[in-house]
Amino acid sequence: MSKRAPLYVDLMTAYRALRRRKRRGRQPRKAGYYLNPALQVLARISAGVQLPSGEWVRVAGDETAPRQAETAVRGLFPRLRDATLYIFTLYSALDVEDLERSFRLEH
Repeated sequence: MSKRAPLYVDLMTAYRALRRRKRRGRQPRKAGYYLNPALQVLARISAGVQLPSGEWVRVAGDETAPRQAETAVRGLFPRLRDATLYIFTLYSALDVEDLERSFRLEH
């Protein structure tokens, strides 16, 4: 049995999660990179911080470099390949509130 790289496994998990339409309100047990394809936001979210409003899927683990996570997302989601991708780091509930507030004003 071949061993898959963690990034590959996370991308497969992201694909399955999109198909199941995971929703807001959960707190990730692990820190990692989460994507909201509708808002074109890639966020590194700390463990225990509640996900912002909208649909979020984990696309990479915490040990992944930011550039590698962005490249993987652009490869997995063709619609995001040439689009502007907003990247944030969310360490606390205040960071989540700021992100939600900024996107409510802009979108």
